[in-house]
Amino acid sequence: MGDNTSLTADSYVARAETSLSAEVGGELVALDVNRGVCYGLNPVGTRIWQLLETPRFARDIVDTLLCEYEIAPEVCAEQTLNLLRDLLAAELVITLSPLTAADQAILQAHG
Repeated sequence: MGDNTSLTADSYVARAETSLSAEVGGELVALDVNRGVCYGLNPVGTRIWQLLETPRFARDIVDTLLCEYEIAPEVCAEQTLNLLRDLLAAELVITLSPLTAADQAILQAHG
C-alpha cells in the first residue's frame, strides 16, 4: 500500500482484498474486515467504489465521473482524489503499479 499523500491522478488504484461493501439504509458502506473499519459512501462515492471493482488509474475514475455528472473538472479531480486518499488511509483501497496489476490479470487468466 502506498502513502495516501502521494496518491495522484496517475496512481493505479483498486479495492483492498480485505474490503467488503453492503447497502445499509440506502447508503453503501465499505468495510475492512481485518480492521473493522466502516466507511459510508454517498451516491458519488458509491459510484467510485463501483468503478474500483476493476483496478484503474485515478484519472480514469475522474474521466468517467465527468461524463456522468455535471461538475467542473478541477473540482471533480480534487474531490475524487480526496476520497481515494481517505479510502487508502482507511486501508479500503490500495495502490498498485500497473505492471503488477497486468501481471495479476495474466496470472488469473492462466490460473
